[in-house]
Amino acid sequence: MLLAQHYRIIGKSFLALFKKKGLALQYASEELRNHEEIVLAAVQQDSRALRYASHKLQKDLKPMVRQEQTNL
Repeated sequence: MLLAQHYRIIGKSFLALFKKKGLALQYASEELRNHEEIVLAAVQQDSRALRYASHKLQKDLKPMVRQEQTNL
């Protein structure tokens, strides 16, 4: 239980970081680059962060990013 709580706190810290500095994703571990919530936060902050996401998430999120850029 304590270990799970520790990882939740760390996850929230990373999420807060990427919400403020999306391009920091380039320095993230492969695990974080493949974490949808983390990548989505980074990409919403700066769409250029998508290039640092895992290939799977790049493929999944690219249409959404394009749509958001079109709506600007």
